[in-house]
Amino acid sequence: MATARSSHGLLDTMQALAATLGRGLQTRFELVVVDLETERDRLLRRMTLLLLAIFFGAFGVLIGAVWLVLMVDPKWRVAALGGAAGAFVLAALISWLSMRADNSRDGGFMASTRDVLSEDAQALASAAGLPAASRAKL
Repeated sequence: MATARSSHGLLDTMQALAATLGRGLQTRFELVVVDLETERDRLLRRMTLLLLAIFFGAFGVLIGAVWLVLMVDPKWRVAALGGAAGAFVLAALISWLSMRADNSRDGGFMASTRDVLSEDAQALASAAGLPAASRAKL
């Protein structure tokens, strides 16, 4: 009789463990989905802004070049076009450097998911009694 009661308790414990594991996996999966949606929205926003910047920048360069050619004294037209081209190249360089700095600040692709999964792996390793050297590899 005691064996039937202990096996029933073991079955309940295993079911509770499976349910807890399932909820944990579901939470992690939802985090991955939210992170992917956030990354998609961020990419779409950046691509839209980039395309707008390219379009208006190119249009501005064209109109500015025509305006300079028409407004500058004929003997200074070549120098004026060179100065305008240099200013636009400098603006493009500053924009590119700003974009690189922004990319390095945001943590990268799915940063919060990677952080949570790393914390989970370290917690599991410490609970399993792995030495610190083994935990560092996770």
